[in-house]
Amino acid sequence: MKFNLFSKNIDVSIIACGDIGEKVGEKMIHTIQEGGEINVKSLAINSKHSNSGREVYSRRIQITKNQAGFARNLSMAYEAALENAEEIERELSKLFGKKEGITLIITGGGGTGTASTLLVSQILKTKFNKIPPILVVLPMEFESSRVYFNISTLIFELSGSDTATRNNLILIHNDPPSEINTLPFSETVDYNLDSTVIGLTNLFVSGFQEAVRPDFEAGYQDLLEVLFTPGISVITYKELKESISGETNFRYKDMVVESVIEQTNLPEELILKSKKVFCSIFKEGFKNIDYSYEATRFRDSFLEKPFLKYIKLDSVKEYKTIGKPSLNAILAGLPFSPKVMEIMQIARDVRKKVILKEEQIKNTVLDFNLERTERLQQDLEQIKTRS
Repeated sequence: MKFNLFSKNIDVSIIACGDIGEKVGEKMIHTIQEGGEINVKSLAINSKHSNSGREVYSRRIQITKNQAGFARNLSMAYEAALENAEEIERELSKLFGKKEGITLIITGGGGTGTASTLLVSQILKTKFNKIPPILVVLPMEFESSRVYFNISTLIFELSGSDTATRNNLILIHNDPPSEINTLPFSETVDYNLDSTVIGLTNLFVSGFQEAVRPDFEAGYQDLLEVLFTPGISVITYKELKESISGETNFRYKDMVVESVIEQTNLPEELILKSKKVFCSIFKEGFKNIDYSYEATRFRDSFLEKPFLKYIKLDSVKEYKTIGKPSLNAILAGLPFSPKVMEIMQIARDVRKKVILKEEQIKNTVLDFNLERTERLQQDLEQIKTRS
């Protein structure tokens, strides 16, 4: 099966930066290509070669010969990225043709990922007049303080500094939700990454599917408008379980709002004031209850009505990843969330401790007594002689 993205002759360009970016990008490439021979162009920028078993990226740049990478050091990684700036620009130019397309940058909080993302975003803006959305995987609670510092620096440089490129930052809160915390760690660690990839790919696909109802006519241009809205965005993906069909108080709005609250801690009133929203609802026929009326209520819930697509699952049933009924949404133009502010506060406090410690060491007076040292050395020699 080839979904309409291919027939529309649209390119999807994925630029994966660092280990996390490469991992998420690989999942996304596989997911998109499940639907047929989709025209996906990709570039991986990393400090080492992938160990995933096979190369899925069209192009690859290794910014250092040191296989150990940069130990999450953003400054060192950025210097290495700058040394490869010409090659990065050259490889980026090969991703873009004359055709229309979607470009997406993906990164985590490592040194290579954040440094490469900062450089790539500047090159894309100044050389190619492109300001694509950036998928940012936020650190998990137990991660190194340096990762918090890298993410904070990235968000500030892209959004708040004098040279900010103002890309739309799509945030992924990578701590698993409470309902799956009882599962083994190996099963929960990638939960949000997987669901985000599926949700975003579903949105790509839905932009080119025909809607079940004519009043839900959202399409590709509507999706682009949301993806390129400057600010903070969040992707949601929720399976529409069978039990929902019997719920009398079932509301799509609640599912999306609860998902966004989990990732950002934003209050509901701010979520409903999102500048732009694009939603797709995949449903299996209408065997039981027709909840299309709920889609209308959902659309009317937001301050600015979201673009909405209501899709019968039969039309994409050969697409493996969309094998279940689901609600997918991307909410753009959200305010800085408490989650982001918490990350910045942790980064600031930790960085402050490091600076204070460095100052303390610098101002420490070393009491070096040469005469005492020589006497201790003589005593040591005598002990050796006796033994």
